[in-house]
Amino acid sequence: MTIHERIFTLRRAAGLSQETLAERVGVSRQAIGKWENGAALPGLDNLQALAAALGVNCDELLTGEASRRGAMNPGTGTPPGGEPDNATAETDAPGKGNAHAVPTSAAARTDEDASAPPAGADAAAKTRDAEPTAAAPGDTEPTAAGLRALLEAYHTAQAQAARRQRMLLASLAAVLLALAGLGVFADARLNALAGRVDEVSGRMDGIDRRIDSRIDAIQTGIEQSLSETERIVADFDWQYRTLPEDRIELTLTATPKSSREDTAAAFSVVPSGGAAITAEAVPRADGGFTAQLEIPLTEEYESFAVMAAFTTDGETQSQMLFREAEFYSGRRITANLTLTDFRAAVLPPDAPNTKDERLSLGGECGLEIRRAGNEDAPVPVSAEVVLLVDGEQAAAQAVELNGAFGMPEPLPNGEAYVQESIALGGTWYVRFEPVEIPLPRTGAVLEATVTDSAGRTVVCRQEVYRP
Repeated sequence: MTIHERIFTLRRAAGLSQETLAERVGVSRQAIGKWENGAALPGLDNLQALAAALGVNCDELLTGEASRRGAMNPGTGTPPGGEPDNATAETDAPGKGNAHAVPTSAAARTDEDASAPPAGADAAAKTRDAEPTAAAPGDTEPTAAGLRALLEAYHTAQAQAARRQRMLLASLAAVLLALAGLGVFADARLNALAGRVDEVSGRMDGIDRRIDSRIDAIQTGIEQSLSETERIVADFDWQYRTLPEDRIELTLTATPKSSREDTAAAFSVVPSGGAAITAEAVPRADGGFTAQLEIPLTEEYESFAVMAAFTTDGETQSQMLFREAEFYSGRRITANLTLTDFRAAVLPPDAPNTKDERLSLGGECGLEIRRAGNEDAPVPVSAEVVLLVDGEQAAAQAVELNGAFGMPEPLPNGEAYVQESIALGGTWYVRFEPVEIPLPRTGAVLEATVTDSAGRTVVCRQEVYRP
């Protein structure tokens, strides 16, 4: 039985007319008719009121299986032994809830259709009246199973609307081709008919887009509600802090939706490949838990998931809080050397009868430096370019960054840095005066070392001569 059929059956079993049910739910009679004939579905904003008016909970209305949460007396909208629910007794202006209606040519059933209950309906209603419930009166919020059933119904409605549009357009196209083949119309009339078909097709496309937009909005709301239903964490927050020795401290705070005095919590950093980092969380006065985890700044932790687990009475529930990508590369500065005008030239021997060739080295090179992408990452503060010949330093040039990336300020404990980002990157040009040296045995390279505000270094090399 579909949701549409279930609404119709429950209304008849409760002895309600469409108009009376619409009054109690706070929508128009036409909206009830569309819900019953499959032209539209109730939204989350009026689902609970509809279930209460029909004397069932949301899950029984959506799935046909009672979750035994907050059953209502059919026809009155009141919980067993309780007073009427004010929220379901209020009525709004006619037309409320029509925003989710799917246009169709099917006519809504009239109130007269509800005058004669189907066979067995009275017995079903009496059975439901006599059935006890262990749930709190008025607790009619749908569970995850009910929300999934409603989402599947919206998917089905969307597919049916698209199928109806395709069938209509195919019929129009077939008529047009038949008339053209029979030569019934002259070219002008045939073109006019083709224009009408295009016009109808355009209007159908517009209607379909509006339907899709409305259904997408409803589906998004259902999916968000379903996600919230399955979550065990009510709120969480985190903060990173840069530590010495290539480590990042993650301070994580999470508050579960429900906990007791004996509830224990643990937070974990789980990389895509490698060892997980876990820390026991400490309870807070506000009901939350907090912990610090130290994450090595290595390629192993380039991407990872942050998990929270809560244990009560030996039962553990866990949830992924968030995922990090480019954690390592996003916190490393990059450097690159280019030989813009640097030359290595082999010189002939000084004396005519000797083989003592010499090498001339010198010119300009460019050092490109880019800071890390993350705002909390250290910034470049100094750089140096060295000319190495056979592994030994032959010349060196300091690179003046002049605070281009912001001046670091050490925190009172000296373990982390706070800096203001000024530039994301730049190129500094370094010139070495030409020198003549004996021909190297292993070669010559330029080596640049860039140091950041946390004391870490990045080294890049560029070969300038190979024997």
